[in-house]
Amino acid sequence: MYYYEETDNEIIKYEVKIDREKLLNLRYNIVNKCSKIKHYCYETDNLPELYFFEDNDIRNYISRKTGEKKEYFEEERDVYEITYDEYQHPKLADYIDKLLQGNLKVLSKLKKYKGDSLEKDYVIELFNESKQIIMKELNKPLMNINVDDLVYEVEYLQTLQSMIKLNEKQENAISYYNAVMKCVTLTEVDRLNKDDIKRIREFQGTSYTKKNKH
Repeated sequence: MYYYEETDNEIIKYEVKIDREKLLNLRYNIVNKCSKIKHYCYETDNLPELYFFEDNDIRNYISRKTGEKKEYFEEERDVYEITYDEYQHPKLADYIDKLLQGNLKVLSKLKKYKGDSLEKDYVIELFNESKQIIMKELNKPLMNINVDDLVYEVEYLQTLQSMIKLNEKQENAISYYNAVMKCVTLTEVDRLNKDDIKRIREFQGTSYTKKNKH
C-alpha cells in the first residue's frame, strides 16, 4: 500500500506497512479505557429496535416492565424502563478503523492528532457552575429563594455526579498515540518536485504529430 504526502514543494510517495494485530489490541484498549461514557435511563411504551443502536457502542442494556400501561389509540401498551451506557469512541479509535480498512488518507489526520477532551473534565466544569448557582440562590433572603430552581439544580448536580463517577477511570487517548504510530511503518519510495509534475501534466496535454520515416 502507498501513501502520498504533499509538502509545499514536493509530493512524497511512501510504502506503508501496518501491524494489524497490534493495532487491533490497541484499539480494544483505547475503546474501553478512553471512550466518553454516557448513561441513559428513560421510560417508553415502544421498545427500540436493534437497528436503533447499530452505529453505536451500547453496553449494559436493560429493559424492564414498570407495571404501568399506556393507551395508544385503541391499544394498551406496557411501559418499559430502558437503561444503557453508550461508549463514544475517541477519534484515535476511528482513525485506526480507517487504517485497518485500507484508507491511508487518514494518516494525514493521524499525524495531527492531539487527543480528545475527557468527558469528566467537561462535566466537572458543569458541576462547579451548578454549585455556584445553588450557593448564589441560598445566599438570598429566605422569602426570595426560588425553590423550584433550587430543586432543579440539586437534581442536576446529582446527575453530573453520576456522570463524573462513570468516567472517573477513563484516560485521554493521547497516551496511546505513540504506540499506534509505531504500528505504522512509512518507507519513502520516491519524491517529485511539484513544478516537474506540473510540466509533465502540461506536456501530456499537448498534441503533437509523429514524424514519418522516409
